[in-house]
Amino acid sequence: MSNALEALHHENGTTHQTTVPNTPQQTGVAERLSLVLVDRARTMMRRKYVDQDLWADAIKTAVYIKNRVTSRAIPAGKMPYELWTGNTPDVSDMRMFGSTCSVVLHKSQMDGTFRDNAAKGVF
Repeated sequence: MSNALEALHHENGTTHQTTVPNTPQQTGVAERLSLVLVDRARTMMRRKYVDQDLWADAIKTAVYIKNRVTSRAIPAGKMPYELWTGNTPDVSDMRMFGSTCSVVLHKSQMDGTFRDNAAKGVF
């Protein structure tokens, strides 16, 4: 640890704590949350046989769902989204991860006048 970093910690009243590499036990809550989100995303992707390229979207969906369901760590009947915004979350827009959908194409993407104006996609 450099003298500059030590001075910064002293100035801010913080301490520098190190962990042993590759030991998720030492990173606590953040590591546990990461593992839970990856597990949920992996489950969604395998359930719908979704391409591995959509892993980021699966993680975003897992976070979206996590923020809209109750947890033992917060008051009963409340959701993280509700505590953060003060509003009850509207989940009517949620769809099954990996469902097929139609994507409307822009005119520049269509091949000719009588071609399809939509393409099949993964929601």
